[in-house]
Amino acid sequence: MKVNIGPYKKYWGPYQIAEKLLWWKDRDSEPVWHLGRRLEKTWVAKLCELYRPQRRVKIQVDDYDVWNMDDTLSKIIYPLLVKLSGNKQGVPFIDPKDVPLHLQATEHPEHSNQLVFDWYEHKHDLVIEQARWDWVLYELLWTFEQLNLNWEDQFYDHSEVDETQDFQQQLNAIKCDWDGLQSHQDRINRGLYLFGKYYQTLWT
Repeated sequence: MKVNIGPYKKYWGPYQIAEKLLWWKDRDSEPVWHLGRRLEKTWVAKLCELYRPQRRVKIQVDDYDVWNMDDTLSKIIYPLLVKLSGNKQGVPFIDPKDVPLHLQATEHPEHSNQLVFDWYEHKHDLVIEQARWDWVLYELLWTFEQLNLNWEDQFYDHSEVDETQDFQQQLNAIKCDWDGLQSHQDRINRGLYLFGKYYQTLWT
């Protein structure tokens, strides 16, 4: 596999043009915003879209890349998640039922015993939402790190294997912590579920 994906190129749209035309105004000021809105409803917006620059994307997939495609993708996804965890651009909404109990709700004095789930309403909720996203990201990192390792090996005990015995006897001598292996697999499955559910939030 060969992957060559270039950076995003600068896009000139109605709002960027408005910023340049009103260069003496703050980019977030009302005049700039109104001019951008007006340009957005004219031929200018269509022209900008027509000449929108595209990222350079060149991907070559070889036959051997799909023999164990899950392994191939894991090797790409893990370093991307590592990079994202150090360059977060925001905080997506995380369903409270997907995180541990201590992150599922916030309680505020002004609501006495009422649990508040609206994370836009209070600054404290923003902290909770950040903690939820950090927890989800950690689970994703852990999951794809495991998928890049031979994680099953830690649950097998070969200490009683006698190499002088035949293959079947050696196989029978291997001990396995089935409960530990299943618990580990369950956590990986949960991480893959979270990855699928929050896939479209990975821009943050």
